[in-house]
Formats: sequence, structure tokens, C-alpha cells
Amino acid sequence: MTAPRAHVRNGRVVLDARAARGVEPVDLPAGTTLEVDLRSADGDDGIPPEERKQVLRAIDEGLAAARRGEHVDAEEFVNGLLAEP
Repeated sequence: MTAPRAHVRNGRVVLDARAARGVEPVDLPAGTTLEVDLRSADGDDGIPPEERKQVLRAIDEGLAAARRGEHVDAEEFVNGLLAEP
């Protein structure tokens, strides 16, 4: 299913009728809670380019370390935290 586009009008999220064409209708009862992932249509998430590079570099380094076996079991890690005074 394709996610429909929406915009904010007077503080409310409003589905764009043009963007909804071709999107399957959803039959939900009134009061249904939906999770909305708010992202700008232009893809700008507010993270400065240099900070994004640092985050992506850290993720890559962490994945490489895990592949080399340089990691701690999550349960072991949490138990160590809980054991600290």
C-alpha cells in the first residue's frame, strides 16, 4: 500500500485528495488510533549534513565491529548495568 500524502492546515493533518487517488480506501471505525510518521515531503529531517555523516559513520563502524565479533550479548550488557551500584 502506498502512503498517502498530507499537509497541515490550522494545526491539523489533512489528507491531500490528489495524492489519495489510486490509494486503497481504508474502512476504519470512528475513533481508530493511527500512528503517523511525520516527515517533511522534501526529506529534510533537520539533521545537519556533517552530523548525518558522523551518525552514518558510527553505524558503519558498529556493524563492522559486530561482524568481527567485537560485541557484548545484550542480556549480559543489561545485567551488568543493573548490577552497578
